[in-house]
Amino acid sequence: MFKKMLVLLLAVCVMVPGAAGAAYGESGKASAKIAMLLPDGTPLMEDGTVWITYSRLPINQIPIPMGGDLKFIAGSSGYGFGVNNAGGLVMWGESGYQAVAGANHVKQVGQGYWLTSDGIVHRMVDSKPQTVKGFEGISVFDENNGIIGGVTQSGTVLYHNRAYTPEPVILGQAADVGAIRKIKVAGDYAAILYNDGRLVLFSTLRINGSTTYLSQNLISDGADISFGKEEKLIFVKKDGTVWNARLDVFTQTFEMTPLKGIGGVQEIVGIEGSKSFFARLSDGTWTEYDHGQLYDVTVPSITSVTLKVANSKPKVGSSITPTVEFQYSNGEKHKIPANMIALSVDKPHLIKAGDKGTYKITGVGEATLTVEAAGKKQSVKIVSGLGKPLENAKQEKGITYLPLKPVFQAVGGSVQYQAASKTFDITVGETKLSVKAGSKQAKINGKTVNMKGAPIQNKGETLVSADLLTAALGAKLKWDASKQQMTVTLGAAQFVVKGEPKKATSSGNTGSAGKSKMSSVPATGSMAGWRLLKGHEYEKSLRIYYQYKNGILSTKTEDIRKVDLNKKVTWTDDYGRKHTNTVREIYSLFTLSNEYTSEWLHQKFGKLYEDWLLSSLVDAARIVEQYLQETGQMPSYAPNVTLTPDAVFEYE
Repeated sequence: MFKKMLVLLLAVCVMVPGAAGAAYGESGKASAKIAMLLPDGTPLMEDGTVWITYSRLPINQIPIPMGGDLKFIAGSSGYGFGVNNAGGLVMWGESGYQAVAGANHVKQVGQGYWLTSDGIVHRMVDSKPQTVKGFEGISVFDENNGIIGGVTQSGTVLYHNRAYTPEPVILGQAADVGAIRKIKVAGDYAAILYNDGRLVLFSTLRINGSTTYLSQNLISDGADISFGKEEKLIFVKKDGTVWNARLDVFTQTFEMTPLKGIGGVQEIVGIEGSKSFFARLSDGTWTEYDHGQLYDVTVPSITSVTLKVANSKPKVGSSITPTVEFQYSNGEKHKIPANMIALSVDKPHLIKAGDKGTYKITGVGEATLTVEAAGKKQSVKIVSGLGKPLENAKQEKGITYLPLKPVFQAVGGSVQYQAASKTFDITVGETKLSVKAGSKQAKINGKTVNMKGAPIQNKGETLVSADLLTAALGAKLKWDASKQQMTVTLGAAQFVVKGEPKKATSSGNTGSAGKSKMSSVPATGSMAGWRLLKGHEYEKSLRIYYQYKNGILSTKTEDIRKVDLNKKVTWTDDYGRKHTNTVREIYSLFTLSNEYTSEWLHQKFGKLYEDWLLSSLVDAARIVEQYLQETGQMPSYAPNVTLTPDAVFEYE
């Protein structure tokens, strides 16, 4: 028996996946109304939100608003389905509120089933949608505690109780299928209501050896139907009166009895196991009818919302679990279970929703978590950092370079290398960048910008001019010469990139040959007239040739590695299938790598990909410049400023 005062809470909307486009917070106004109620009192509000009471116990129940764009709901507070405005299916339960993948074009929902516009009834089996055998070509259906009823497009009335029969049974034939408003099933009955008011009640009983099931046209002025205690049919007439009907097995007819103490009813919802029911009156309000007495369904409001985070300065890779508390106008406070609430995040590339109400930190920066309810909003700022510094910063010719891939991944971005064009495609949130090997020009959201220097190679890794972070992300940069490290600041967030300590070098042209580990000799054969560089770090893999005349430098490279192109390599694709190809064939795959990500190729082929990639990434011009400057053959481009070892300066 329900309590005499059923307390339903004013629907609000917390930012839940799938609820985009709703006018959040508007339901806090007094004009917000209940659109429909489930048999356990769970309400769907006119603003499209459903209130779910999260608790297995009848005490300490926690009402939580979900959705924001729902048209219909079915089931109960503990487990149910809903249809949104786009025809998609959502479900809720102990794991929270979520969209059902692949369930689209939904026409109706039941307690555990749904009907799609193609006439097929589905249900969830092991968390996956599955069609229900025998329920195809359905025009309208209903489901109640596992009992399914439906009318096919040709008018066949189906009934299936899996506890008794393996297949659906045919109760009879319905006319004017397109005019049917709804079908309701419970126990041994199925009731069909037409738009014009006709009401037909079917029974699974066969009286006195009859070969057909019992059915009867009850009334012609029906407005709504439902089932209540002991499978009694409750129906509303167009004059607003409420009646119930039940089969009298002795007379083989359905007896109808009017209910006293209620009138002006438009819609009715039977309460399972109870003689009471919910009714929507002609003025749009809802009431509970219990043994001739009426009790208002009251709707208090939310007065405040609180969002808290135990650690507002987490490290990348860690997780946080925010807590939300609602204060209601009736004085109650409730902490909302973390797995039942999804907060909005202004920078989802820095914070991503995880399982059971957790949020994983995926990048360095400032991000804001927000909860909004009944027009009230509260936000918490999260400032994330790295657990340890990055490596391989380098200063060259007065320009500070940072490792491209690690740095942009550290700020929550993704990096893909296109070998054919020697271009790095970078995405950080809504910002898209393009950096090309050997070019000082980069693109930020399609606009060309000039960096202080072209990308360079160091320790087999591509480094990019640090000022790109300022242009793209508004980062502040600070180089500490004494520590040989760069501090990158994004709002209140920071991370450090360390370089290797190095000895101070003189600036300018010495005018005479200096010391260098590299040397050069005249080239021969087809490269006669060029010089061959010796002693560089890639000498075992590449020959580097150069010409330097009148201040103009030209370079060429030759891959001298001995590669057996006919050698066979076995590798496994993403589906677990093994393939055997020659190195020549795999190199052809690398040439078409614009169809694959650099990460994927590296994961599949490892050193084979690294070896192939080497010749395309080595900056031969930079290596030759270094040699010519160290030997005094080319002027140094170091700034005309003498820096002490402990110098510190900032980039704007």
